[in-house]
Amino acid sequence: MNYSGALRTVSFPDLLQWLGKGNKTGCLTVSNGIHTKHIYFRNGEIIYATSIRDEDRFGGFLVRTEVITEEQLAEALERHEKSGRMIGETLVDMRLLKEEELSRQLKRLNKQIIFDVFTWEDGDFEFFDGHKPPIEVEFQVLNVSQIVEEGEKKVEEWADIRKLIPSMNAVLQIHEDESMRNVVLSSIEFQLLALCDGVKTVVDICDETTLSDFETCRLLAGMISTDFLEIRAVEKKSTTDHTVNRQIVRLIEIYQVPQRIIVEKLEIDGGPLTRLRVDEIYEETTYRFPDLLADTELRGNGTFQKSALIQRLSHIPQKKRMPILKETLGYILTQELKLARAELGRWKTKSLIKEVRAELKPIFSKEDSIASTNAKEELEQVIR
Repeated sequence: MNYSGALRTVSFPDLLQWLGKGNKTGCLTVSNGIHTKHIYFRNGEIIYATSIRDEDRFGGFLVRTEVITEEQLAEALERHEKSGRMIGETLVDMRLLKEEELSRQLKRLNKQIIFDVFTWEDGDFEFFDGHKPPIEVEFQVLNVSQIVEEGEKKVEEWADIRKLIPSMNAVLQIHEDESMRNVVLSSIEFQLLALCDGVKTVVDICDETTLSDFETCRLLAGMISTDFLEIRAVEKKSTTDHTVNRQIVRLIEIYQVPQRIIVEKLEIDGGPLTRLRVDEIYEETTYRFPDLLADTELRGNGTFQKSALIQRLSHIPQKKRMPILKETLGYILTQELKLARAELGRWKTKSLIKEVRAELKPIFSKEDSIASTNAKEELEQVIR
């Protein structure tokens, strides 16, 4: 039996305790409208946690915590692509991690993913009874009571941070003081310091780092408390440079049409685990196309957060943007159609494709900037 609700009515710590004491097995999905996390239980214990955010990816986590270097991660990813083995297993094969260290680091990452939810002010949850992780992973058993205790300490620490950073729209700058010249900072603090230019807000700084929002704010607050940084103003700024041409934007909008129709149909006529299956498609695609899909998520109707996708594209060389975008969108749409055939059956899926074509026809019949990209022909190959 599945359960759903709002975190305003059932607190996250209470929800974890209830699942633990009830010896539940399944997947708890929590979302705050921006980020989504999946927490898997077995007999009341947490065994695995995942999300698609950059800072929650295992390789980046190891680099950030200085367990491995960026060069070592790049080599491991290359071997991972060729062998198909999990990145953790690859790192063990390369003798960069021992088995016991791998388990310890996986457990740390799982905790980070879960602790982030403790700082959310609002969100929704759904528990999928009996659902197992979508991929083979090495389970890291976490005691729920201990997680709740540690998580509540994080909440207290977050409250202290907010006293120093009262708004995520605060603009930070370096405090000019000769006495600070001899202060010793870590490499991560130096990276953050370079971003505190008197223009970027805390939100902007968080977006440009691979740290979690909590860890970024904790380090910034520490530098404020030692008078190394100061708040220049509290403003609402956006520093994202959307240097993506009109064809790119139009292609995203066009692919959103079948995505929206398919996911809405699956929500109505699919099985109880359909929403989770869609999330799993997106999570698996993120592992395939991390350069494009890191930090972008699906909305409830199955479409992308376009602004986040465009932001990622702006960091990809111009010549590669259209090919990688078409490959990624085509792959996701193909997987969604496979899910539709499995959940709805052949004839309902045929009717669904007919509805998609009907909505796309007036779009492609107009004089459009997308005409020269062969998008119509490639999209037709996917949905036929």
